[in-house]
Amino acid sequence: MWNRTLSKIGPQLLRLRHDSSQSSQDRAAPADYGLDRRQVAEFVAGTLDAEGEAALAHQVARLLPFHWTWPNRVAEEMSHYPPGLEAYMVPATDDDTLASIAFKVEKLLGEERIREAVELALATAAWLQQVAPRARELTPEVGDLSELMGQARQDVQAAAADI
Repeated sequence: MWNRTLSKIGPQLLRLRHDSSQSSQDRAAPADYGLDRRQVAEFVAGTLDAEGEAALAHQVARLLPFHWTWPNRVAEEMSHYPPGLEAYMVPATDDDTLASIAFKVEKLLGEERIREAVELALATAAWLQQVAPRARELTPEVGDLSELMGQARQDVQAAAADI
């Protein structure tokens, strides 16, 4: 069954959408990008009034879409990456991320680090299964990615049990 599903959506999964991603050099933040340091200091000290807090919240909201400009530590703290993938996903996740995770699984297998490869493969399949409903909403051609990833997780678990 999973071969039939994969044959339907495989070409869509393998096609890189270079038109949908841009490198961070091609992106620009607004001219007034940043936080008012005085307001941040007052907020941390607990002395910022309600109007100042609202202004600071607005500044923070304007920063959120420009995550590629954040220092890595800030980006890490502001993102809730899927469990098991934190070390593999970067703030500038793009079309190549899934391919790089696949390469890492293969590399781990080649190095006979089976447990790590299995954990990474399962975490990736779980992540894709989680985002599948939204992916199908945005691109109906992906079909039932959730079902496919569920089957992939079962296959990885079965293969790992045989090792």
